[in-house]
Amino acid sequence: MQDNAATRQLLLTAKHIAWVSLTQTPCYLRAIAAGGQRYDLHGQLCGEVTPEHQETRGCCWQS
Repeated sequence: MQDNAATRQLLLTAKHIAWVSLTQTPCYLRAIAAGGQRYDLHGQLCGEVTPEHQETRGCCWQS
């Protein structure tokens, strides 16, 4: 990821790298595929997972 960012001249912070790493984990992808409520970084309810996101993320961890 860092090499790709360097090629495109993007600045990646440690926080950004951690966030991208988290959202690629099987646990996260399964939770999105299951649907339900979304929570922000402070644990506050911030909406629901859309059917579109369920389908998109669900296919990522099953393969």
